[in-house]
Amino acid sequence: MVRPTGPLVIKYNNPEFEDINSGVFDFVKNYSHIEVNTSDYYNQQGAQRTSMDIHKTDENEYPELHYLLQWIWSKVPDAALKFADIERASDGKIYVGFDPFEFEIEECWGVIYSKGHSLIKHSHFPYSMSFCYCVAAPDKCSQLVIEGEEIEMIGGDLVFFLSHLFHWVDESDVDGRCVIAGNIKKS
Repeated sequence: MVRPTGPLVIKYNNPEFEDINSGVFDFVKNYSHIEVNTSDYYNQQGAQRTSMDIHKTDENEYPELHYLLQWIWSKVPDAALKFADIERASDGKIYVGFDPFEFEIEECWGVIYSKGHSLIKHSHFPYSMSFCYCVAAPDKCSQLVIEGEEIEMIGGDLVFFLSHLFHWVDESDVDGRCVIAGNIKKS
């Protein structure tokens, strides 16, 4: 596969993560009832995930989750421009062939990993961009790997990556890794 010429990931850190992550973690823990696919030939267990439409849940019932999703949404236009590797023209303006505000979150889910859990190599094609927000990353937990490059994440980190890139999570040695992930499309 040809590696993209631009950045592999665009990374942000949520300054409010300490105020919201425990509520988001509780939500994911309480609603993760679906086993994520894993590799059969290693006899590994998959992590547990929520439904893929948590961005449509009642904002009054889950305020921390909705605050987080609004913050993620606020970063989408900037990430899109950075992936396009756009520079300012001599007049100081940015000229692009797309509107960076015409993206929307199409799918969003939470995943929690216990010891022994992993996630198989996969992509999210045909979506444009995907994201992974780290709710909890205990010491020595497995990290997100994109195109063979480990992406170190701590609580509050958000990474965007192009959806066609292959990514996975190796088997976890500890309990408690938790993420919110999603796919973004151009509307």
